[in-house]
Amino acid sequence: MRRAWSLLLLALLALMPCLAPAAASSPSATPVPAASDTASAPRSAALAELPLKRTDTGLVMWPDGSLYSPEISAIKQRGVLIVSMLNVDQPPYFSEVNGELVGIDVDLARGLADGLNVRLEIDRSARTFNEVLQRLGEGKADLGISKLSRTLARTQFMAFSEPYVSLNQALLVNRVAFAKRQGGRSMGAVIRHYDGTMGVWAKSSYASRVKSTFPHADVHYYSSWEEVIDALLTGKVEAVYRDEYEIKKVLSDDPAAALKLRMVTLDDLWDKFSVAVNLDAPALLNYVNLYLGMRGKPYDLDDLEKAKRR
Repeated sequence: MRRAWSLLLLALLALMPCLAPAAASSPSATPVPAASDTASAPRSAALAELPLKRTDTGLVMWPDGSLYSPEISAIKQRGVLIVSMLNVDQPPYFSEVNGELVGIDVDLARGLADGLNVRLEIDRSARTFNEVLQRLGEGKADLGISKLSRTLARTQFMAFSEPYVSLNQALLVNRVAFAKRQGGRSMGAVIRHYDGTMGVWAKSSYASRVKSTFPHADVHYYSSWEEVIDALLTGKVEAVYRDEYEIKKVLSDDPAAALKLRMVTLDDLWDKFSVAVNLDAPALLNYVNLYLGMRGKPYDLDDLEKAKRR
């Protein structure tokens, strides 16, 4: 009997190395993704296990035979389109109303997600427009939809879609100060050679373009648009620079300000808002452009006024 037990014990010891790998491959031994990996992990475990193949042209082939570019395949595997958007409300583009995020930028993001048949997730952690682009560039979002102006500086690290909003640039000026400057000259001549004080919102697209548009101006930078307007009303600057919608909004929100201030539209200068896309996602950019083309012409000032009243 003792010999039989000894033989059985030796047999079990011989089998232990074979049992160890099986235990390691069991579901309970599956490693948990690190915290830094959770943002890019697919939302569906089933999709994560799909045996996706690559074609000779670099496309991703799904089991049903569907072909997608790598970036669009990744979005569909994840099951969500992540859009970076400023955390400061900018109606009628995006603002929170009764706990719900609404606006033309939100509608655009939702339409793009629906076209991909995925859920929409809006990341509003960015505190400035430049931070919206930074989060996109760091791979923390798929698109930037946040009233983003196209500038030469931004195109050095980011791709932009065709515009979905097209507005004239404009100035809001102190009536008395500009009347003195004008004298007998035309307003156009005063603007072209303007060398007075001008306020702009720092870290906005206007901060990067003001020196090329007004090379002789004494530019003052402020951390918020409210500070820019306050500087104009208190006489710290004679003019401020932004798009025609925001300039007109100042006068409509405060009719008394129209007694001191005047809007000057720059008919030959435009501000066009576009969707930002990473440079390594050309198919996603193509998708956005086709979607915008199917919607029709970009929104103009009248369209934004109508959206504001909704």
